Amino acid sequence: RYFMTSLLAAEAFEVVEPGEVARALERFSVIRTAQLTEEQILTLGRELGVQAVFLGSLSESSTLRSGSGTTHVTTLNARLVETDTGATIWSATHTENNRGFWSSVLGTGRKSQSEVMRKCVDQCLRTLIR
Repeated sequence: RYFMTSLLAAEAFEVVEPGEVARALERFSVIRTAQLTEEQILTLGRELGVQAVFLGSLSESSTLRSGSGTTHVTTLNARLVETDTGATIWSATHTENNRGFWSSVLGTGRKSQSEVMRKCVDQCLRTLIR
């Protein structure tokens, strides 16, 4: 949801409502969008009337405990696939955690898990939208 909100806030893309996308994806009977074939992506593009689709996954969202500290780690993999050709025209992977210099030294100032996730999405999208 934050990924989509960030796309809308950047005013760089028009975004199809998630319910419309879910309805279109139901016909392919896939659990993960990574399982979509090139032909299915082309069909999805025609059905939704879009030039490209974002596909991706959150490959890590974990909380690591060490002593009295907690570290949140998030890894996002995202790509933009053109629906005319099925070609990937952008992809990015980013890992973010809440462990900074001062939080390591002083044990303070750590970000929440949701802050780490938002920062991860922002850093990923920064490679696409400047």
